[in-house]
Amino acid sequence: MEVPDDVTLALRQAGLTDVWGALSAGKKRGMLHTISLAKRAPTRIKRIQKLIEALTSQDAR
Repeated sequence: MEVPDDVTLALRQAGLTDVWGALSAGKKRGMLHTISLAKRAPTRIKRIQKLIEALTSQDAR
């Protein structure tokens, strides 16, 4: 599954591209699927923010 541009941008701005790269394909697919189901832009933005928060907390471990 290709990573959408807005998700890639958010990962780069947060400095989490390495953390994202270390995830399994299934984990990435699940996270991207949740984001892709958003019907409205504000919902998509919130879901991307939650993704960044989840990866940040994972990176801190």
